[in-house]
Amino acid sequence: MVTLAMCVADLMIVNIEGENIGSDMTNFLQIAAYALIRMKEVDLQSQCRIIQRVSDITESAKNKTNMLKIISTLDKAVENVAEAEGFVDRYESFSDIFKLNVNDHTQYVCNLWSGNMNPPNHLYGKVVIKFKEEIFDTISSGKLKIHFTLKTFGDRLIAVHEALKEENFVLKFEDVSRANTYNDFRLHCNNWLCDIRVKVKASWLTWQRRMGTAESNEREQLCENFKDELAEEMNKYRKTINEQFKSYIQNNENAKLFYNEYFSSWIEASLSKIECDIQIKISNEVKALQWASRDIPSFVLKEARKIRLKATEKATSLRENGSEQIDPLQLQQYFDEYWEDTVTSILETFQSKRVSKENIMEECTSILIKLCNGNAIESDVVRLLEKEGNILTHRHDFNSENYIAKKTEKLLASTPFSNLLRKREQMREDITAVVERVKTSTITPFNTDCYGKSFDRYLVYTTLQTALSELTFGEDVHNLKVPSSLIAKVLLHLCGIISEITVKNDQKYHINNSCQDLFDKHKQDINLDFKAFYGHSCQDARAYEYVRNLVLQQFCVFTLDQLRSKIILYFCDIIQTKQDMHYMVLDYLLRESRPALF
Repeated sequence: MVTLAMCVADLMIVNIEGENIGSDMTNFLQIAAYALIRMKEVDLQSQCRIIQRVSDITESAKNKTNMLKIISTLDKAVENVAEAEGFVDRYESFSDIFKLNVNDHTQYVCNLWSGNMNPPNHLYGKVVIKFKEEIFDTISSGKLKIHFTLKTFGDRLIAVHEALKEENFVLKFEDVSRANTYNDFRLHCNNWLCDIRVKVKASWLTWQRRMGTAESNEREQLCENFKDELAEEMNKYRKTINEQFKSYIQNNENAKLFYNEYFSSWIEASLSKIECDIQIKISNEVKALQWASRDIPSFVLKEARKIRLKATEKATSLRENGSEQIDPLQLQQYFDEYWEDTVTSILETFQSKRVSKENIMEECTSILIKLCNGNAIESDVVRLLEKEGNILTHRHDFNSENYIAKKTEKLLASTPFSNLLRKREQMREDITAVVERVKTSTITPFNTDCYGKSFDRYLVYTTLQTALSELTFGEDVHNLKVPSSLIAKVLLHLCGIISEITVKNDQKYHINNSCQDLFDKHKQDINLDFKAFYGHSCQDARAYEYVRNLVLQQFCVFTLDQLRSKIILYFCDIIQTKQDMHYMVLDYLLRESRPALF
C-alpha cells in the first residue's frame, strides 16, 4: 500500500506518530524506496510533506532535532536500497528523490485531546489550517502541477497494481503511460536531432575543406559567410523540428498533457547547444589555420638568432662583472633559467600549450561521465572505472558475454526449456552484432576526422554522444534491451580507443607544428656559445668555440651546406691563427662524416 500510494500521488503526506520513527515505519519506507527510485528513473515526479505528532509544538529546537533523526533514518533506508539497485552514486539521501526542505516541508502538530476531561487543544486547529493553506498555495502557485485526468489516473493505478501483484515492479512499472510517453519522445527527438547533427557536420566539413584551400586573405570573408549560412540553416532546422514536434504532440495526448512545455524547452536547448558547439569549432579552426599559415621554421630560426646574441651578451657580462669563477653546474643553471624564461614568453604569444597524454585521458573520461550524467549508465561507468582501471585498460577487446549473462537469464525466465538454449544464443549473437556495428560506425569516421590533428574536445564529445545515442535509443538496441552494464563497458572501450588515437595524432601534430621542438634543436648550440663566451676573453678562443658549434650536425637545421661552408671559411680567414683553425674545422668535419662539406 505504501508503494501504491507513493506511485499514484502528486503529493505524498507522511504522518509520523511520536518523536521517533518506529521499526515498522522504517521497513515500510525501505520497501517503498524501491518504488521511489524507479519513479526517478522513468522521470515520474512527486512531492513530499512530513507531519510529526509531538507532545509540545512550542519546543521547536527539540522537535527539529527529532525530525533530523527521522530524516537520517529515511536517508539510511534510501542508501541501502540504492546500493542494492546499483544506484549508490546517484541516490545517497531521501532528498535526492524528493526535494525535501526541513524548514518548509515539515510540520509539527500536537494531539487534539490531551486527556478525557481536558478541552481540545486550540493549537491543533491552527496547525491543520496552516498546513492546508500551504498545500493549496503550492498548487495554486504552480509549484505542484496536477498531471492526471481521471483516465490517466486509472491507467496509472492499474499499471502499478499489476506490477505489485506480479512482483515484477522494475520491469512492469515502465508500462505506465507517463514513462512510455517520456521514452517514446526521447527516441523520436534523438532521431530528429541526430539528422540535424549529421547535416551540420556535413556543412562544417565542406567549409573546412574550402578554408584549407583558400588564400589567407580570403579566409576571413569565408568565415563570415559560413556563420551567416549556419544561422540560416539552423533557423530552417528549428522550423522543421518544431513542425515535427507539433505533429507529434497532436497525435499523442499524453505527451501534450504531461510534457508539452518540457519537451519544447528541451528541443530548443539541444538546438542551441548544437549551434554553440559549431561556433566554437569555427573559432578553433580559424585559430588553427592562422597558426598553420605561419612560416614556423623561419620564425624559430629568427628568434633563435636573437636568443643566441642575448645569451653571448649575458655570458660576457657574467665573466666581466663576476669577481669569482662560476662553477659549471651553476653556469648551466644560469643558462637554463635564461632559456626557460625567454622561450616560454615567446611560445605563450605564439601557440597554445601542448596537452599531455594524462590530460587527454582525463578529458576523455570526464566527457564520457558528463554525457552519462542523469541516467543509470553513469553508475555502471563509475563502477567499471573503479573496478577495472582507467580508460586505457578498457581499450582492449573484451568478451561481451560477461556483461550480458545475467540480463539474458532474466529476459528468458519465461521461455520454455526446449527453446531456452537456442533463444539465449540468438540473443547473445544479436547483442554482440549490435556492439560491433556501433564500434565500427563510431571509430572509423573518428580515425579519419582526427588524423594529423591536435586534441579536439568537440570531436571526442560528438563521437561518444553518437555512440551513446545508438546504444541507448537505436531501434535494434531498444528491441533487444541491451543491459546498462554492457552499454557502459562498450562506451569505456570506445573511449579508451578514442583517447589512444587522439594521443598519437596529437603527438604527430606537435612534432610537425611545435615551436617547442624546433627551439629545442637550437638549445645545445646556444648553450655551447654561452659557455664559450663566459670561459674565454681572447677573441680567437671565442671564435674557435663558435666555429666548432657551426660545424656540429644540429646547427642551423634549415641552413644549406653551401651557406654553412661560407660562414666557416669566413671565420677561418678573419682569425690570426688560420692554420690551427683550418685543422680544427677539418677534424670536426671528419668526425661528423660530412664528406661534401669537407
